[in-house]
Amino acid sequence: MPIREYDFKRGYKPEVERVKDCLSECFGVEPAVEGGRCKLSYGAIKELNVGIEGKKLTVDTVSNPDPSTEEAQDTIRRFNTFLESVTGLNSKQRRNRMKKEATKES
Repeated sequence: MPIREYDFKRGYKPEVERVKDCLSECFGVEPAVEGGRCKLSYGAIKELNVGIEGKKLTVDTVSNPDPSTEEAQDTIRRFNTFLESVTGLNSKQRRNRMKKEATKES
């Protein structure tokens, strides 16, 4: 999957330490921090690599090929909870911002 970029809601600071705290809170796993990027593995995500570039959250994921249905659902729920807690935007707001960015580029 290509690297995805997410905006931060006003008032949500793009700080690596805050990203690390949100990751450990949402996934229950302490992420490794290397070169300003947080990395972890959980459930249906073989590798999750999160960092900040400029004022955007960058997320790169590698999925496990054969997760169970329960494992996949739990991982998706936790991932969405993480994105909302770190960016301040729910899934609908993130989708709308991505659509807006896509139409700007066209």
